[in-house]
Amino acid sequence: MRNTPLPLPTALKKASIAVEVDGGPAAAAPVERRSSSPVSRASPRIGDALSGAKTDADVAWLVRNGYPSTEAAGDALLRRGARGPFDRNELLDAAAILDAEQLALLDSARRRDAMEFLAASAQSGFIYALETIARTHGEGVNGVADPVRASAYRKADEMRGSWPAGLANGRSQLTPQKEMYATLIAHQVIANIERDRQKYGLPPLDIDTRPGLDDLMTDIGTGAAAGVPATSGIHGR
Repeated sequence: MRNTPLPLPTALKKASIAVEVDGGPAAAAPVERRSSSPVSRASPRIGDALSGAKTDADVAWLVRNGYPSTEAAGDALLRRGARGPFDRNELLDAAAILDAEQLALLDSARRRDAMEFLAASAQSGFIYALETIARTHGEGVNGVADPVRASAYRKADEMRGSWPAGLANGRSQLTPQKEMYATLIAHQVIANIERDRQKYGLPPLDIDTRPGLDDLMTDIGTGAAAGVPATSGIHGR
């Protein structure tokens, strides 16, 4: 008996880091990520509750990949996306990513621009932008969530080096078939990131693994594991 191919959902056929939009503002063009980003008030520090930063190396990874501090996330909640248009110079700005998340969730008129900005930030190398896109799909707009796409972007987040995102995805309630779709979409997202970077003359992105994995594996082996860094996010909309 021949196996009948499973029909691919529309979401998979359209899957793209550009979030199914064509064209867009100037901010949609990615930029080259700096090898080291300057620390600002928006940057997490050791002991930060939102990111779970434990070491200097961990902080450097978080800053390099656009993760915000607890204070910056709180400020974004107060702003609720009240800001002007996004600028290409903000693609590597953690505060701008936080604003984009708020706009994507709260302002249907500006959701397209916000999602395009997040996509370009992810193309520029910010892992936190991928995590933010995942969270946006998970929470949805006007109460309409897309758990398959949320899982896909968490998987893409993991593929870039955020192993805590992979652990969070292990708690997914998706069916095996939907998990398969999410995995395929994740690979397509990463492939499209590299395709778009090549189009703009940017080098391929390396896997940037978050520090702490070896220590966690050792703790698990000895039964001493007390938890893992949480994926960041803005809550309490």
